[in-house]
Amino acid sequence: MWISERIKSRWHAIGIPGFLVIALAYFSVNTLFMPHGLSLVLLFGMAALPFVLFTERALLVVLVYLVLFFIVSKLTVDVNVVYYAKSSLLFLSFLGVFFMLSNFLRRQNSLAALFKILTIFSVLLLGLFLLLWFSPAKDLVWWRFAISTSLGEFTRLRGFTYEPSYYALTLVPLIIYQFSRFLTETISKNNLFLLAGLAVALVVSFSLGVILGLTICFVISILYFIHSEKILQTARVKILTILFLCISGLALMLIFFPSSPLLVRLSDLFSGKDTSGNSRLYESFLLSFNILDTKKMLFGLGVGQFKVDGFYPVKNFYHFNYLDSWGPIMPNSVTDWVVHLGVFGLGTKLFFEIYLFFKTRVFDDLFRFCCFVFIFIYQFTGGFLVCLPELVLWSLAFFSPNMFLFPAEKRKTELAFGSLKPTDPSNAIDADISNQNPSSY
Repeated sequence: MWISERIKSRWHAIGIPGFLVIALAYFSVNTLFMPHGLSLVLLFGMAALPFVLFTERALLVVLVYLVLFFIVSKLTVDVNVVYYAKSSLLFLSFLGVFFMLSNFLRRQNSLAALFKILTIFSVLLLGLFLLLWFSPAKDLVWWRFAISTSLGEFTRLRGFTYEPSYYALTLVPLIIYQFSRFLTETISKNNLFLLAGLAVALVVSFSLGVILGLTICFVISILYFIHSEKILQTARVKILTILFLCISGLALMLIFFPSSPLLVRLSDLFSGKDTSGNSRLYESFLLSFNILDTKKMLFGLGVGQFKVDGFYPVKNFYHFNYLDSWGPIMPNSVTDWVVHLGVFGLGTKLFFEIYLFFKTRVFDDLFRFCCFVFIFIYQFTGGFLVCLPELVLWSLAFFSPNMFLFPAEKRKTELAFGSLKPTDPSNAIDADISNQNPSSY
């Protein structure tokens, strides 16, 4: 036991400075020149995996399950050992990152300073990406791809990530944080500038799934917290202003710019002509049921086996011509979990999402509630098995400190959530930075 405690103390010693370096890499070059699914953060998780396995029993349970599944599968059907081993290592590293991030978040009292740095950094990166539009390196961060029958090929910002939706999904925690500040605090020029910069990044990424997911998330969150005296006092005028601007902007766009890309794509989406939306929604579920027979529906194909068993079904279903150089994945997280881990794996995932929602009292804090609502919806429309932005949002929803907690719920939330937080923060640097006032910038 004492060895385990010493390892945990070593990880705690990383603190804010070490975590900040990893976070800056995550928001910038994390997936640059990486094959789809692999990233610098996952490589870090892979290097730290032995230590995490030693301290987290839940991860050991997953390891034992993967080993037993492989043994049973090998005895009954043909399993590609290389793909299974590689994907198991990647999946364990993915879960290891979740445990490390969650433990870090549980030791913090506030993330205000960290979010300030990351938001400014992301807005500055956006400026760089916009400048690259006029340079020969444009294709490094801008992506041209067919997204609907009416629009055809369209140029979207992907940053240094795999594709535009992944870039937009990476920015979601920063957008939700700035939105929460906007609703609950006095408006400052800095806050408006940062929120506007993130909004521009979201728009030029043209990720309709993220945009609609955030819209639904904000509407649900506002309706849920509208009873709060704090929301009524500080946000009533802001909410009405936002609604007026949105409705007016949409009306003006319909009158003067009826052929704008946004309206055309929305029209294609609701009429079933949006190829990207169709593939992420009902087509992915049809494909998963076609690939899994009744015998494999419960436990799936096994991690890594979709690269073998799903290769030609995906190619034929979507009529891909370039699939020979691309490992097939399902276009949303839910169906990717079903294909790899079956109904049992997906059911386990959804069970813990609901369990932790009530266990950690997500519904008492505006920021955490928004994170949960968004990623719970988005997992049905985007993401994949080892999607890091999804992992980050789940960690923030369940284990980040309460930064926008409403006074009426404060005491009972602290009593219920106290068991999940350590009583003695081990890092003085953490405590010093965490005590900064989020309203100070």
